[in-house]
Order: sequence, then C-alpha cells, then structure tokens
Amino acid sequence: PMIRASGRLPHGNMGACHYENMIQEAGDFIDKIYPYLASEQFLPIDVHQDIAGFQINGRIDHLYRNGLLHYRYAGLKAKDYLQLWINHLMLNLRVERDYPDQSTLVGRDRAWHFVPVENAESIFEQLLNIYWKGLSKPIKFFPETSWCYAEQIIKKGKSQEEAIRAAGRVWSISDYGHGESDDRYYQRCFGHMDPLDDEFKQLSVMILEPIFRHTTEV
Repeated sequence: PMIRASGRLPHGNMGACHYENMIQEAGDFIDKIYPYLASEQFLPIDVHQDIAGFQINGRIDHLYRNGLLHYRYAGLKAKDYLQLWINHLMLNLRVERDYPDQSTLVGRDRAWHFVPVENAESIFEQLLNIYWKGLSKPIKFFPETSWCYAEQIIKKGKSQEEAIRAAGRVWSISDYGHGESDDRYYQRCFGHMDPLDDEFKQLSVMILEPIFRHTTEV
C-alpha cells in the first residue's frame, strides 16, 4: 500500500496489473519462509572461538528448530551465500545441545539448504589464511565473478576456457550494463591488469567449492 500511495506505479491498468503481480510475489515469498519462521526459535549463540591464531567473536542469531535462516526479498547474490556460509561453519563448530546444524538461505527466486559440515574447522582455517593474506596485498577474489567461474567448473563441468569466458562477461563493463570490475576499489587495485588469472581461478574454486559441496536447492 505504501508503494501504491507513493505515486511510483504506472497509471491506469498497467499500474494495477503491476501492483497485483507485486502482491502475488510478496505473498509467495512469505509462504516460502513461513514454515521456518513458524518453528521454535532458539536463543542466539555467542561465539568466542580460537582458530589458526585468530580469535573469532560474534553472535549467531535467526536460529530456529529447522535451522539457521537467512532470507532476502531479492535475487540471491554471491555475498548472500558467503555470509550464510561463514555463519553456518561457525554454527557447526559450536553446535549446542538440541541446536540445529543445518541452515537455509531463501531469496525471491530460489532457496538453498546447507547440510552439516564435518570438517568445518579446517575450512574456516583456510578462509582465515586467505583473509590474512588479503591484509597484506589485494587478492584476486571477486564474489560475483568468482561465483560464476566456480559454478561453471564445479556444477556445470565446463572447461577452464569456457568458465573464464563466462566469468569475463560478469567481470567486464559492456554497453548493456555494469560489470563487477566497475567497482572503484577493484579498479584501484587491478585497473592496470586482467586479474582473471591463475590466482583468480585457484581462489575461486578453493573458497567456493565447499559451499557447492554442502548445498542443495530446495
């Protein structure tokens, strides 16, 4: 109703149809997340964990009987998977009695289930080592472009040449829209080179392969 009252919708029947579509999509999204929200909610878990010389402090909330739940009424992006993945790993390291060890990520277009991780500490340690390296020099990991490359290799079985071409379309600026390379920070660090090299390929697979291995679409 606020959007309809704001005057941003088209006039006449076109605006009415667009509004009805919005209502339908929002209702479908609510139906999708309601079974998770309706289950028993657990208290947040405070995290104080020592891993690989790092002290990890934080809190994991949005915990329900069905698992950790993150949702966003938008198309899911690589950053959404990465954010939940880090929380999911820590949840599997700090599973309390009767607490879930599974997670769900819901977007407007799709939903993903994250299964328990047996080697969560070693995966988290690997991420911390990459993070530590990134504090001393820019590393060639770009969430959307890296996701595209790793998905082509791991899930679709494409060759490196095919995968790098697909990743290049996500990275590059074209006449049809902005690429991830349009980010000013990336331009500052890598504007003088093509960063989609062997380091990019290795980091993309190293960071994202465990996510693909522990997720299923629902």
